[in-house]
Amino acid sequence: MRLIISLALSCIVFSLSGCGSPEQRAAEYLATAQELFADGDYLGAKLEAQNAAQIEPKNAGTSYLLALIAEQEGNGRALVKHLEVTVAEAPEMVEARVKLGMLYAFARLNDQAIEQLTVAQKLAPDDPGVLLLSARLWLQQGDSDRGLAELDKLLGIDPAHVEAIGMKVAALQANDPDRALGLLDEAIRRLPGDEARPLRELQLDVLARHERTQGLEQALLAMIGAAEADDSKHQARLARFYRDQGELDKAEDMLRDIAAAASGDAGARLDVVRFLAEARTPEAATEALQAFIDADPENQQLKIVLGDRYLENDQSDAAVTIYAAAAALDPLSALGLLARTKLAAERVRSGDPNGAEEQVMSILADDPAYPHALLMRAGLFFTQQRYDDAIADLRILLRKEANNQRALLLLARSEIAAGNVILGKDAYRRLLELNPGHVAAVRELVTVMLRADDFDEAEALLVRLTEDGSGSMEVGVLMIELHVIRENWQAAEAEARRYVAGADPNGTGTWMLGQVLESQQRYAEAAEAFSRALEKSPESVSILQGLARVLNAQGKKDETITLLRRSAAKYPERPGILLVFGGALMDRGQSSEALQVFEQVIEDHPKLVSGYVAVASLYLDDTMKRIAAYRRGLTAVPASLLLGSLLADEYQQLGRVDDLIELYEELFISLPGSWQIANNLALLLVEQRYQDPASLQRAVQLGNDLADTDDPAVMDTVGWVYYRGGDSERAIHYLERAAAALTDIPVVSYHLGMAYLATGNRVGAKQALEKAIQSAGTDFVGIDEAREALATL
Repeated sequence: MRLIISLALSCIVFSLSGCGSPEQRAAEYLATAQELFADGDYLGAKLEAQNAAQIEPKNAGTSYLLALIAEQEGNGRALVKHLEVTVAEAPEMVEARVKLGMLYAFARLNDQAIEQLTVAQKLAPDDPGVLLLSARLWLQQGDSDRGLAELDKLLGIDPAHVEAIGMKVAALQANDPDRALGLLDEAIRRLPGDEARPLRELQLDVLARHERTQGLEQALLAMIGAAEADDSKHQARLARFYRDQGELDKAEDMLRDIAAAASGDAGARLDVVRFLAEARTPEAATEALQAFIDADPENQQLKIVLGDRYLENDQSDAAVTIYAAAAALDPLSALGLLARTKLAAERVRSGDPNGAEEQVMSILADDPAYPHALLMRAGLFFTQQRYDDAIADLRILLRKEANNQRALLLLARSEIAAGNVILGKDAYRRLLELNPGHVAAVRELVTVMLRADDFDEAEALLVRLTEDGSGSMEVGVLMIELHVIRENWQAAEAEARRYVAGADPNGTGTWMLGQVLESQQRYAEAAEAFSRALEKSPESVSILQGLARVLNAQGKKDETITLLRRSAAKYPERPGILLVFGGALMDRGQSSEALQVFEQVIEDHPKLVSGYVAVASLYLDDTMKRIAAYRRGLTAVPASLLLGSLLADEYQQLGRVDDLIELYEELFISLPGSWQIANNLALLLVEQRYQDPASLQRAVQLGNDLADTDDPAVMDTVGWVYYRGGDSERAIHYLERAAAALTDIPVVSYHLGMAYLATGNRVGAKQALEKAIQSAGTDFVGIDEAREALATL
């Protein structure tokens, strides 16, 4: 083949080149390019050929060599361009015409392909390439008789022509697989091993397509046996075949052979682990993985996968240990950085965001653009309401990974939270261009539009997603919700019924129809829809609640209790159903039975916060019992922000400041990165205990932790803390920004006025204090101090 290409190119060069110096240089460049191409140095050949093309841009030999290089590179556009130049400058070059015609045929540009074939047939009617192109075009146009006749003519000239054999098999296999397989068997026996390999691959495909299981096994074994080296690709395919046939022992043995082979890498060993996890037991998979690690203790990838398995089994401590071991092997490698990032993620999950941030900072000190760490730090910044910092990290990440969907989603959320609505919507749209079915992005973008009363824009988005085939059930649900918001009941019902008429396997469309009918107070029809939906998803709490509502609306409260009692008895492991049942009992005044139900939820699910909230809801007139319920919940779930907030409200209503401070300190230990807790504790200390030096010092410490905030309310807290701590200049920096954003909050103006007064700005102090007192609808903490200060001005 090398000799043929070289002779063909040389012929063109000598026939077209002249005797001048530029032509001679071009010929030398081309000769060098030919040698480099023949040696497999395609980049070097390309550079030399391009040098020749600069001198003689229309030299057919140069353009054809550039076409061959583009073919090796997989650059289809350049391949076509160079072939078009070749046939234009050397119309008699059959090989170039055939190659160009084949490309046109592949692209279904039949007219262009026939044009090349017609010229080539006049030049060389019996050329194998010409016959192959003719056969492809006849077959492609549905004339199998003529196509097969051309292939038979070609194979009469060259019985070992692999492409022709393959094309004939492809034409026969759909309607006559036995004939196709016979042709393949004969050709494989006749051809040497390497030349027969593409036909063996085709044989496997035909056998698999026609479910010839016995033949497929034999063909795979023959393929593996004919290989000169380890053939892990076909061994893995044989292992999948055995698994599909239920021969698990054979499948496992084959996978273990691949892993044990000299070429067996970590991926092959992990294939064994995945197989054991799916076909055997999780314990067997973990045991095998540990054995692989024992045999290769320096393998970071295996250790990281073991850590992941530990996490799946809620073995957090073991996961942390193995991640740390993986990171220690080579902290700066790609896998080392990944292990360190997983350690940081585990700190977030364990309620230690500060420790996680330290870990991430360490990673980014070693690799400032490491995507996983940037994404995690952006997430931490987002939870701290440091939206500008989150946006900065995400933009760096997206410059490196423009299609990172998690980063785009977080960027959209950060921009929206920072008030950059246009930029946020743009990030959502970029994400939806990559993944039109991204449920969270669709829902959040529509929510942003609805919040701005952009109903038409939201509807246009949902219509587009539906029309271009990207619409999921979630899109339909959003469309229905949009119609309900606009009170377009007819459209909402039509959309819901459209989904009901489809597959609707989980009853989601029927559930939405029930909601639409309920909104129109068509309770009997709604009950029928909810009932049908519940038949498809009997464990759905949302559907059960909907049915209970419309039954109650019809006065069928006994029927509601019967329904819920039956569901609770049938699905006692579903706490949501039990809580709905308990709530219905409570509404009927059956508090004792409701308490029994709620206590059962707590016993079975002690970490479920809603169980304790449900118990507290039974005691609307008994503050101490509510406090006891919340305290009991915090004992079981100390990091629950909801329970902490509810208990804090109770203490605040009772004026139990010491208990409230103690509660916030407890919560701060359980939720060390919670800016909400830090803010509330700092504000409480600075308002109620600022005359106590230790309390004031603690407030300032918390204020320092919050100093990077972008939240106006938190800015107000930080500024007030600094004012009480005697640093009024620094306080003003925060309070002015808070007052600019929270223009209608009297207490913020009061704080700013006092800070101005402390720095001698009497005019600013008077304006701010007057605004605070005049705009106060009710008293605020410090109003007496504000009046006294204003009186001095």
